[in-house]
Amino acid sequence: MALPQAIRRQKLLLAEGKDELHFLDELLKTINISDVQIIDIGGKDKFRPSFPTITALSGFRSVVRLGIIRDAETEAEATLASVRQSLTENGLTAPQQAGVVLTSGVPQIGIWIMPDNRRAGCIEDLCWDGISEADPRRGCAEMFMGCLGESLEKKAAPPGCSASAYYFPKQAAKAKLQAYLAGLHEPQRELGRAAEAGVWDLKHSAYADLRNFLAELFR
Repeated sequence: MALPQAIRRQKLLLAEGKDELHFLDELLKTINISDVQIIDIGGKDKFRPSFPTITALSGFRSVVRLGIIRDAETEAEATLASVRQSLTENGLTAPQQAGVVLTSGVPQIGIWIMPDNRRAGCIEDLCWDGISEADPRRGCAEMFMGCLGESLEKKAAPPGCSASAYYFPKQAAKAKLQAYLAGLHEPQRELGRAAEAGVWDLKHSAYADLRNFLAELFR
């Protein structure tokens, strides 16, 4: 997704992709916050090269609150270190920890590393945490992934993988959530659109820490 031509609001949230954008927009609504501009960076690999462009956009100097949300992927601490480096390289003060809002300067800055600032993983893991144990589709999705695990070879990385061969999903958390979404009465393909359709219970306790973080940052 192309970056916007200008920053239009004083509260800015940078999201890793379009799923995160739609999900966060819906989550902000649950805490009655509507004056935040959310920018889809276009993927984790584009965050660092795109950040100087964002800070140079018209209106960025008027930003008073800045949030950055990234997936931990394999290691939360490494992702936090990468975000902090992007901030300092562009003349901004970086919070020492994820999930804590730095209030000493302008803009005030907060970083959140999905799913919970500790675990490896991604937004799909957080959404999975918010699915009720009583939901039968949860068990079905788990059985599906278990079946794949018994039937398919696991490869650590794409190099050497044949497009016609049978491999276990490279991103298991995403595959499991897709299996859950496929089981809905009206199937959804995108996590963010599922949030807009009310699939996720965004008032669930699984989202409490993230809700509190966003409320503190954008109050």
